[in-house]
This record gives sequence, structure tokens and C-alpha cells, in this order.
Amino acid sequence: MIRTFFLFILVGIQIGFTSAQSISKKVKVGNQYFENEYYVLALEAYHKVLKEDSSQADIKLLASICYLELDEPEKAFDLLNSIENENYSIRFFRAASLYKMENFDESLSLLNSLPDSISDPYLDPEKLKEQIRFAKVNYEDSKGFVVRNFGEKINTPHREYSSVMINQYDSVLFTSRPMQNHSLFEADGMGYENIFLTSLDTADEWLSPEKFQINVQSEKSHDATVQIFDQGKSMIFFHNGDLFLSRKENNKWTRQEELKSINTLENETHCFITDDEKTIYFSSDFLSEDGNLDLFATHLQENGKWTEPGPIEELNTPFDEDSPFISQDGTFYFSSRGHNSMGGYDVFSTSYDDKSGKWAPVKNLGHPINTVADDIFFNTYGKLGYISSSRKEGFGSLDLYRFFLFNRIKMTGRILSSTDRTPIPGATIDFEYGPWFLRGYSDINGNYEMSVPINKNMKITVEKDSIVIHKGNYHVKVFFDDVDNNRYDFVVDVNTLDQPVPSLKTDPGVSSDTVAIKLFVKNDLKENMLLSSVDRKHEEEWGDSINNFYYNQWQADRKLNLQGILNDEAIVYFDCNQHKLNVESEKKLSEIAMELKKQNGWILEIAGHTDIQGGEKYNMRLSLKRSQEVYQYLLNQNISGEQMIMKGFGEMKPKFDEDNELAYSKNRRVELQVIE
Repeated sequence: MIRTFFLFILVGIQIGFTSAQSISKKVKVGNQYFENEYYVLALEAYHKVLKEDSSQADIKLLASICYLELDEPEKAFDLLNSIENENYSIRFFRAASLYKMENFDESLSLLNSLPDSISDPYLDPEKLKEQIRFAKVNYEDSKGFVVRNFGEKINTPHREYSSVMINQYDSVLFTSRPMQNHSLFEADGMGYENIFLTSLDTADEWLSPEKFQINVQSEKSHDATVQIFDQGKSMIFFHNGDLFLSRKENNKWTRQEELKSINTLENETHCFITDDEKTIYFSSDFLSEDGNLDLFATHLQENGKWTEPGPIEELNTPFDEDSPFISQDGTFYFSSRGHNSMGGYDVFSTSYDDKSGKWAPVKNLGHPINTVADDIFFNTYGKLGYISSSRKEGFGSLDLYRFFLFNRIKMTGRILSSTDRTPIPGATIDFEYGPWFLRGYSDINGNYEMSVPINKNMKITVEKDSIVIHKGNYHVKVFFDDVDNNRYDFVVDVNTLDQPVPSLKTDPGVSSDTVAIKLFVKNDLKENMLLSSVDRKHEEEWGDSINNFYYNQWQADRKLNLQGILNDEAIVYFDCNQHKLNVESEKKLSEIAMELKKQNGWILEIAGHTDIQGGEKYNMRLSLKRSQEVYQYLLNQNISGEQMIMKGFGEMKPKFDEDNELAYSKNRRVELQVIE
């Protein structure tokens, strides 16, 4: 059962409130379900009580905790807000709800308003504060991965989880368990687990799932996905508390056998068998004093018998550990509520050293793989992976997600005339998405090269001699194939404004006039120079392909004061809404070029700025155009392009804050700075 980090306080809260009231039959029923962690049924009972008497603060609190356990923090927060006389317990759970909603600062502020010493031993504000601080750091340092929800064809308000790949990338088995409104229920009020199959179509969308048939499966049995191995010929699945092995014969899954080497009288929820089928790592609550899941291992001996399963003490904590998985490179992944989890399950990595017989220190995978919600059933192949998560952008409870271990791809191609397919040299190609703006250029043969974000809605504009010759909405999608193919040509009409043809299939939330650009890469462990990962901190520093290349090469943030270079104020100014150089600016840049040629070992940063007039996006584009104009002029003065970096800051860094024309004129500028 999926439980959040609030579990250890539930009984104390319940006793503290219910012992002081006249307990009705409905309350008793709800409390019994609550104690057994049947939160769906407990919630139903509590809502019946509140329907008769909506003023009962204790029942509202217990119902809100049920919502938190069922991964619905918004409903918990709304219910807690309806309680009139707030005490520190209610305030604590409001803070916990805000934390699960990723409102970190508001949650921390609420916790700081609590008394310094709380008499209730079941509440731990300091622990929650620690998790908030840890989560904030992880979210701010979010890695440059793309995490995508499977979508509404697969995910529901109920629970979908444990997706496993049948082949390298485009077909998966997964488990679904309805939480309510189902004709067949377990004792906890939830439906039975079932296994389903789905695949990706040619538009990179998941097809409607089909129920996967196995011989032991019945209407009233729990059946869940665990592992596919042996090149897709063998499968391990969960059935009513135990693990089973099935082999594929004549293209059918037929023979099933119980894994007696690891099954106990308790629950074995998940396992991973190594490629040589000589070691099984599994999670179980067997011999657990507190009922939590631990990780165990067993090994096949030469006599054909399995060793007695033993706990992996270095990885186990007083909290749950589950879903072990070993990747192609030997990294051992598992999910845990312990270690340094942000809240609920987080995914961790480690590795085992055969020589020393020790496990490497456990590492939290960080955001966006991990969130403040439950993140579990992690598995990966090459540059692709899958995870189950109850993160806030999902459809409800646990959802299936696919992730790419990169978020940028180098896109190449040509800008061609639609009339005769001749190349268009000297064109600019602008990519806009959200607040960000990228720019590329076509060479004498019409070739361009840009590192662009994947799975982002972008507006792309092509200009020639400051005239727009093409614009449209685009969405770059990456498909995995046996060969790399990252080319996409823009065929444009140089005489009229050209609009792209709408794509036949688009993502949810993508407008119907959006063109899907399909690029293909190999899915393996080898480094692919086409792919890159830009983390959240460096997103704002990401420029076009030239900018980014030299930013990474020279780490252009540290200043260097070199005597003899740019002794005077190296700034050129521009007229309102203009990016063309005037005579005075060209004269100054000519002098600067002469100074630069006198010494070696320098890099020049060209930073464009605007005044505050005009829109934010417009000003960002204008500042980049001004930088490009200076860059091109210095290039013509025989200054090497490899020694220059262009940046655009729009209106973000004014030199003068006054709201008048004089200040505006001083802010419309390009600053040149020698950097290390």
C-alpha cells in the first residue's frame, strides 16, 4: 500500500480528537477503516458524518488526512480551510497540504507560525521544515530531463503504476487499480489490480490499453506487473501477494510457476532478477516488526538451490523500500520513504562492488525524477525511462510517466525557397517558447544548426533582410530508432508570408495549427552529441547554438581585467526600436577592434539591452538583434567569431531606472566586456 510520510502520526491525531466526543456509529466505522489504512472507506464514512453535522472539526481533520494519504492535497487543504477554530494540528496539516501542492514558501511560513514547543508527540514541524528546504534545493537544481504524462487514454483519477518495457521503447505493460465506482472491491474499498498492454503510435501517442491475459488471473485476484527480461521471453508478475514467473512459448505466455525461493506468508511486492538469473532482489514485509517493506536478496547456488533470503542492511531504513531495478550499466535503483526522501517515495541509486562486497553510498536522483509526491517503479533503458508518480500535474493518485534523460536536440537542415528549392543564405531563424528566445542563422548554402528544446510549443519565425518570410507554431518530438536523423528543412515562400500546414495529430494542450517536427536518435548508453541536457538554473543563460557553444566552452561568467584592452567605456547606443548601427557606433567598434587585436587570450562578451518600452518578449528579441549587429560588424573587422559571445537581456538590466527619455536612451545599448 502506498502511504505518505504522515502515517506515523495518524493514530495519535485520531485518539486525541475522538476520545472527547460522543462517538456515533458512523464515526466508529470510519475510525476502524482509518486504523486499518482503508482510506477510501474511511473517507466515505467521515463524509456521511459531515453531511449530518458539518461543524465537526475533528472529523474534517481525519478526512483531510485521508485525502493526503490518497494523494489529493488540494482537497485536504480546502477541507482544513473550512475549519473555523484552527489549532496547531490543523495548521500543521495545512502546511503539509501546501507542501504536497509544492507551495514551499507558504508552507514554511505557516510552520514558522507554530509554537516553538508542541506538546503533541505525533507532530514534527522541524522534520517537515527540513524536507521543504531539501525539496526547494532539488527543484531549483532540477535536471535537464523531460518527464511526460502518458495522457488521458492511459491515466485516470485512479491508480496506474509499474510500467515495464516489453521492447526497447514503444510497448509497455502496466498495472491499473480503480479506487472507487467499481463493481468488484477488496476489503479496503478499492478495486482489484489488473495488467494492461499499450503501445506508442506513429504520432508518439499511447494507444488505448488492452487487458493482458495470464492464466492465473481472475475477476477477483490482484495481478500486477513486475519485470520483463530474457529479451522479452520471460516475465515476473505479482499475484495475490506472491511473485510468479511466466515464459513465452510459441508467441504466447503460457507456463506460470511460483517463485518459491522468495515467496513467504507475507507480501512480496516487487523484484528484479539479474540477466544471468542467478540473483533475485526483492521487496517484502516478511519479518518486518513495523510492517514496512525492506529489500532482500537471494542467490542461486551450484546445487540448483537458492540461498536463504537476507536483508540488504545498507539500503534498508525504518521506512519502506520497494521496486528494485538494475539498469544496463549495472546501476541499482530502488524507491524509499527513508534516506533523504523529499516526502513519500523517492528514487535512489547505488551500485554493488563485488570485490569489496559493499554498496556505494545511496544517492537521491533529485528533481524532476523525484518530487514531493510518491515516485516509484523506476526503470530505464538507454536514454529513456518510466516511472509511476502521484505528482500534482497528474490525473489523480498514481500516474504513469515516460522520461527522456535529455531536453535538447541539435536540429539541422536547410532554409529553402518553395519555388525552386534553392537555398536561402543569410536568413535568421528565431525560436520562441515561454519567456525564452533562441536565434540561428543560415549559411551561404542555406544550412542552419540549432540546439532546441524538445516537447515545447514554439513559435518559429524566419526572416530575410528583416522581412518575415515564414512563421508558424511547432513542436519538436524525439523518436527512438536504429539511426540518428535530426534534419528538418524549412521550405518557405520568399515573396509572401508563409504559414505551415497543420499537423494531423498533436499533443493535448497543443493548438491544432501546430506542426510536429519528428527527429530520430538511437536509444543506447553511448554518448550522443546531438543530445544535451540544460538544467533549470542555466535555462535563462541558454542562447542560440553559437551562444551556448561558447558559453559552455569558456564559462563566461568570471570577469578578467586585462590592461590595454577596452580602457574606455565600451558601449554603443541605439535609437528607439532600432538594431542597426549608426556612424558613431561603427567608429567606436572599429577602435575597439584595433585594441582587441593588440593582445591574445581574451573572450569578448557582447551584451544587448533595451529600455522598458515595448513588451518583454519583443525587447528580448530586440536586445539579441543588437548583439548580433555588433557581432557581425566585429566579424567583418577580422575579429574571430570563436572569441565572441552574444547575449541578450532585454529590459532586465537597465543602467538607469528613471522613467524619462534620457534614461531610455542610455539603456538602449550593447555593452562589450572582456571576460575570462
